[in-house]
Amino acid sequence: MNNKFLLTLGALAMLLAGSLFISACSSDPTSSNDDEDIEIEIVNFADQRLLTQVRLALDIESDVDITPDLMLELDTLNINAGNDTSGELTGISDLTGLEFALNLVYLRLSATSITDLSPISGLEKIDYLRFNNTPITNLSPLSNITSLTYFNANSVTGITDISPLSGNTGLRTAILRNVPFGNEGMETIRNFTIIHRINMRDTGVTDISVLGELMADGALLNTTPFAQEENGGAVLDLRGLDVEDWSPIAPYINQISDLSGVPANETVSIPDPTLEDFIRNLLEIDPQNEITTLYMSGIDTLNVNNINAISDLTGLEYAPNIRYLRFGGTTVTDLTPIQGLEKVEYLRFNDTNITDISPISGYSSLTYFNANSVTGITDISPLEGNENLQEAILRSVPFGNEGMTTLKTLTSLYRLNMRNTGVTDITILGEMMADGALLNSTAGAEAAGGATLDLRQLSINDYSPIEPYLDQIANLDGYPSN
Repeated sequence: MNNKFLLTLGALAMLLAGSLFISACSSDPTSSNDDEDIEIEIVNFADQRLLTQVRLALDIESDVDITPDLMLELDTLNINAGNDTSGELTGISDLTGLEFALNLVYLRLSATSITDLSPISGLEKIDYLRFNNTPITNLSPLSNITSLTYFNANSVTGITDISPLSGNTGLRTAILRNVPFGNEGMETIRNFTIIHRINMRDTGVTDISVLGELMADGALLNTTPFAQEENGGAVLDLRGLDVEDWSPIAPYINQISDLSGVPANETVSIPDPTLEDFIRNLLEIDPQNEITTLYMSGIDTLNVNNINAISDLTGLEYAPNIRYLRFGGTTVTDLTPIQGLEKVEYLRFNDTNITDISPISGYSSLTYFNANSVTGITDISPLEGNENLQEAILRSVPFGNEGMTTLKTLTSLYRLNMRNTGVTDITILGEMMADGALLNSTAGAEAAGGATLDLRQLSINDYSPIEPYLDQIANLDGYPSN
């Protein structure tokens, strides 16, 4: 009995010891545990100054870790370093960490040192983005952002390509002053179909036809959605642009509350009704609308050839960009209205009753001049100075030998019709040829089939000045055959 009792006590002792061992092992902190805590992910900010601003925006203490979930609460980050003297804001140079702010809708980084937008490339909810006065040069990280309503890159002069903004068809405000995107960038501007405010001052743009197209479709006007609510009307700044043709926006300037950089738009009077009708049709101006200086700036070419009813060119003085002007066969007698059109390159008024060409004495851009059969002209000296004149058609213009002095100044001529002009001495033609004019090798002559010289109906006794060059003149009329 005693032995059995002792054996039972021993067994119980062993069981108790085993239980204690197992319990001890299970409480050992070094033992394995399938349910151990998962490590918390912390967002890394490469720039501690940016981290400080994010903490302020989230209203959290410095000892609180910022997690991806916490970053989802960030919808606004407004950093304006414009007046910062401490460097805490201007020194911000790296946006790493913001890639987790997937719900960010408002982001301002004015006057910081940011150069790379890559960290925000995936923030597709942003509708307000401003980083004026920064050294950014590349907008391509913004290519996937299409929700912008406000964009400001004022004075970010390193940007030349704004095409990454193309998908933002809902953009309402674009501040692009001093961003040199030029005419190429206007193809991107074309996509902003509801824009009502744009600052494109000093952007290198010279062609504003896209703006006219946008206005025709309802953008950039006081009636554009949100224009009144956000700005009191449409706003357009075109200062510092070298624009010649303002006509694309001429029909709409009274529908833009705040317009800068556009010349005064004055009413133009065109007394000749036939010329007025022609210009209205050319510029597509409705009869109920006035012809204005902005409209007239759009005339590059005016061809009223053989419209006999036109007798007065008054009004054309307001068309400073005309380069091609033809009014042969009209009843015009006075060139005074066109005296200031110094960009004219092609001028033709054959078969008219003009007698005085002194109004065009200021011209220096002519490459083509045709006064064929304008017999009232005797003095061609106002043509002096047109060193680029290549073709002069002066048939039956009786300028005589006195006019040859003027011809000598036209050093680029390769085509000259001086038939029946009263000239008897062609010494100057020989001098011109010696200097390279009126020859097949003269610039432009080859493309025109060679040099052309018409000396018919002239009482010339001595042709020797031009004889050394006869084989270098493709088209020569009036030289006596052997």
